[in-house]
Amino acid sequence: MLFLLIKIVVGTNTISYIYNATGQKVSKIANEATNITQTNYLAGGFQYQTMYCNFSHMLRAM
Repeated sequence: MLFLLIKIVVGTNTISYIYNATGQKVSKIANEATNITQTNYLAGGFQYQTMYCNFSHMLRAM
């Protein structure tokens, strides 16, 4: 049985997570006042955040 964090609420701000059938996080939706940001997590460590690719998790120490 998987226990996965689905939603965090702080005041009027919320963060929601969406997982696939195996429990991998596939999306995060942050709702802060009037701003809504969606981050999609793809295979290979890529993250796409509202039309922009974020490579921050691709950096590795050599």
